[in-house]
Amino acid sequence: MVDNLTKRINDQMSNFTKTERLLANFLTVNPARLLLETNSSLAKQAEVSPMTVSRLVQKIGFKNMADAKRFLKAHSYGPKGSDFDVRFERAHEARKTEHGDREAIEADSHGIHTAYATRRTPTWNKVVTLLTEADSIYITGFQTTDYLARGMAMFLLYARPNVHHLSGVDGIYANALTDPAKKKTLIILDVFRYGKNAPALANFAKEKGLDVVVICDEFCDWAIKATEYYLPVTPNTRFFFNSMGSLHVVMNLLVHDVIDALGERVKPQMNAVWRAQDDFGQYL
Repeated sequence: MVDNLTKRINDQMSNFTKTERLLANFLTVNPARLLLETNSSLAKQAEVSPMTVSRLVQKIGFKNMADAKRFLKAHSYGPKGSDFDVRFERAHEARKTEHGDREAIEADSHGIHTAYATRRTPTWNKVVTLLTEADSIYITGFQTTDYLARGMAMFLLYARPNVHHLSGVDGIYANALTDPAKKKTLIILDVFRYGKNAPALANFAKEKGLDVVVICDEFCDWAIKATEYYLPVTPNTRFFFNSMGSLHVVMNLLVHDVIDALGERVKPQMNAVWRAQDDFGQYL
């Protein structure tokens, strides 16, 4: 990552304004900041304006800050995913700074705000309708998101019947694809490094007539091509493993809004689940 970014900066140094050179020098010494910061926070650290950040990012070959982050993220984590030194450097740098905890909290707060902003989009309302009206719902995740898929399925099952965690242990996701229900919705949770099966499953499920919802991080470029029901979140990248906080918020908001949309229909399902818990003695 350092070599690629430094080369881009050095190649354009003669075209920079005075303030852009200040930012360029700052990034040459602190290349990870471009991956970690927003336009505003980076501008504050380098003592330049956010507009200067935007101009420099474009001059070194990126469309915008999001495009730069996608590039740097790929070079930091993959496609081979072997550059662990960058992860250690990033996490250690965030921890040792005087305001490291505060910056991490601000990053989590930013992610939560973007999650709530996603809730105000037309796509969100369509997804809530799908999860309210579907005859069957399947939820799957890959690698580090599998536990999230399992948890979301358990919560939704309190609100409505026929919600299933899709493990993919058979390699072909047969129970979702052979379900005779007329209206089926598949929710895929995916974050970097993205599961190889995720886009293949999304496309195959659509061919089989399932509605596909993808909840993912903002860098996931396959999702927007695979479905109109695409809910991106902003992760906190200040840790060795990116924080899933904003993903949790989106999932919780979806469950809440589905319960709100179902209204009185939730009560019989929830009572049945609670009776089963009592019958099996699952809780003290």
